[in-house]
Amino acid sequence: MEDPESNIQTGLSLSCPACGESLSAVLGSDEMLACAANHQYTLPTLLFGQSMRASALIEAGARLLEEQERLIRAIATQLWESQSLAAFKLEGQADHLKETTDALRQVVTEGVLQAQPLKEVHGSSN
Repeated sequence: MEDPESNIQTGLSLSCPACGESLSAVLGSDEMLACAANHQYTLPTLLFGQSMRASALIEAGARLLEEQERLIRAIATQLWESQSLAAFKLEGQADHLKETTDALRQVVTEGVLQAQPLKEVHGSSN
């Protein structure tokens, strides 16, 4: 691994946030990474792109968990008359799904994954 100030080589296995392909250094550039589809990134823009992709995936996962919660609650409602213990357990699973969904959304809304593009500094003392 080389000094990140002088070369993009990081020794990390990185993937493209747009397509998921592996990224490699662009020939002739000390600052760019690219995938086979020619999506190109600097390290700061890669961090931003990955953060946006992670946020989108977490939101999609949260929506799916919400659907599962509603489905489980609907099944539990049907079971209350004949199988109250099973319905009670299902309600507990639905509550756990809701807590998980809320925690996932909190990660996104609190800005943990909402990285803002970093200003690239080239020889600046600011």
